[in-house]
Amino acid sequence: MDLIAVTVLAAFLLVGLFVGAWLVRLLLPNGKQPELLVGVSILGLGPVGFAPIGIAVSGAGGGFDLRDGVSLAGQLNILLRATILSWTSAESFRQWAMLQKRSRLGLSEPVLTNRFALWGTATGAASIITLMAFVSAIIDIRTLAAGDVLNLTISLIGFIATPCMLLAFSPPVAYRRYLLRRQPETQPAD
Repeated sequence: MDLIAVTVLAAFLLVGLFVGAWLVRLLLPNGKQPELLVGVSILGLGPVGFAPIGIAVSGAGGGFDLRDGVSLAGQLNILLRATILSWTSAESFRQWAMLQKRSRLGLSEPVLTNRFALWGTATGAASIITLMAFVSAIIDIRTLAAGDVLNLTISLIGFIATPCMLLAFSPPVAYRRYLLRRQPETQPAD
């Protein structure tokens, strides 16, 4: 089970590094800030923010218990991250719903519409993972003999989030064609 968790975490961090760096790079030719802000956020939540902390914590004693290792301010930081991810997910799904209505009228591109759904799924999954890890550490789930089940559940959720994040920002040509073929014929407004 640990191999699955490590593999999914490594894939998530690598995809986060790729997507974050790619978005930051987009700032150079066009000078627009949204790409920079989202890119830095992805890097900060994943490979740049999480990886060093995880390596430092796992190397310092082999285990990590939020009750012992994180101050109240640190716990609030984790909850704030989960809240921000949840809000991002909710806003993405709200935009997706609006774009689906527009797409039926031919006023929205299916690839763009799908990107909002993918980003909502990725950030929602990241929020769920953050909350599950936080709660499991607070109640020390290892004493409940459910730690392996929790790790597998978190890994499966991460397995969903990782390709969603990649497809949201870097959909391959074949995937774009698939979305365009799936789009129903536009219907006139009544």
